[in-house]
Amino acid sequence: MIRIRLITTVEHARVEWLAQFVEHYVQLGVDTLHITIHFEPDVSSAIRDRAMARAAAAVGVHDVLIEAPLVCPYDAPSLRRHHDAIQARVAMPNDWMVWADIDEFQVYPGDLRELIREADDAG
Repeated sequence: MIRIRLITTVEHARVEWLAQFVEHYVQLGVDTLHITIHFEPDVSSAIRDRAMARAAAAVGVHDVLIEAPLVCPYDAPSLRRHHDAIQARVAMPNDWMVWADIDEFQVYPGDLRELIREADDAG
């Protein structure tokens, strides 16, 4: 069985964007979203707690896993290591991974699940 998983990291100031983001990718056929909320090291624990609660409320009833907060300077190597670690932990052999930023709404030339089946059939 093919499962489609999405991995993303969201700056804590943008958690309000999650509802629209999650809805878009669920409608595309993504089965599970793995979302991390990022915080710079100097952000207080009170702000982190509020942002994590807002993120949990924003994702609704969909199959979304809010990962542990990511507290580090925001840079590409740190995010890559973090996303690779999530993928290594959750990916099964038949899974397909979607990578998207909070402001990216990918569009495919047809049904995503069918495109994946065709790609698998083509090797």
